[in-house]
Amino acid sequence: MQQEVSLRQIRQKVRYLHARLPQPVTAIQGAYVLPRHLREQVVTSRFSEESLQELSNDIGRFLGLRSGVRVKVGIESSEHLPAPVGSAEQADQVGLYKVRPGGYREIELTKKFRFELEHIAAILAHECTHNYLYSHGLEEADDSEDEILTDIAAAYLGLGGLLLEGYVPIVWTTETKGFWPEYTMHTIQIGYLNRPSIKSAIEVSAEIRDLRELLSSLPWPRRISASLNLKAARRERKARLRRLQWLQAALEQAKGLHDQAVSSLRAVTRDGQQNRRSHRGGKALFNLANDLLLGTKATELAALSEELARVRQSNEMEDGQLEAVSFKVDSILRNAKYWCRVARKLCG
Repeated sequence: MQQEVSLRQIRQKVRYLHARLPQPVTAIQGAYVLPRHLREQVVTSRFSEESLQELSNDIGRFLGLRSGVRVKVGIESSEHLPAPVGSAEQADQVGLYKVRPGGYREIELTKKFRFELEHIAAILAHECTHNYLYSHGLEEADDSEDEILTDIAAAYLGLGGLLLEGYVPIVWTTETKGFWPEYTMHTIQIGYLNRPSIKSAIEVSAEIRDLRELLSSLPWPRRISASLNLKAARRERKARLRRLQWLQAALEQAKGLHDQAVSSLRAVTRDGQQNRRSHRGGKALFNLANDLLLGTKATELAALSEELARVRQSNEMEDGQLEAVSFKVDSILRNAKYWCRVARKLCG
């Protein structure tokens, strides 16, 4: 049953994937496009195992996977008579990814009576994404959450176009003949996320990966809107980078001023002048000088340097985090200038 996931949850999961997966995440940057010759091969062969194996291999090459996966296919012979593959339970389980003893990997597909190429391709994209996540050691403990993560990961990796095409519900009606004919509507849905959530996952992935090509599978009105949002995100990223560079330079300046102050105070101590001149600065200045010599202020600088490094390495930040770090750096730079004045005053 398809479900809708909030934009906040989608963003959290995309950030999680971006932080945990290697960069670049796929062998080919951009959105996956099903080759024409594979389209023709799958349709003309009536969804043979060989043609779907070729499709799976092509997706695997796009993802940069070294470990292959065997594809097994079962065909539902009518609307009501499922023909599962091997040990697959029911035709409702249209796709199943398995890792057997020894690391042998397998995808079982069941081609239902009304499935077309786009539905099978979407199922295969989802199962290949399972294989990709397994290869990189990513898996949710809860099965439902793991399936949601897999759909979002497929969009993140560039397979979102296949999901958008294949996750359109299949709807048809049957007629019961009689004096008054009755019509019954039937619906088949595949996938775990609905199409609006898949579109949101594609947009967020394009923003976080900074890859406009991922937007190519969206309808053109939404693609234009998403492209504008991507440009705005790029501008914000550049402004954030410039701000971080300035903060790093300011922190280095503060470290330099701190070292100058400590060097001056140590020179005074070596000359045996601190006891004669400390009374000129008063008790507060004397205590501050001791803090500098004992390394208390150096510890504060080191802690702020580590915090700034974490901010620089993070792909996304919570609201106000950069402002908080900026305030701390500005404050410690002002303090460092004050430390130098203290050192000069104590040096007489």
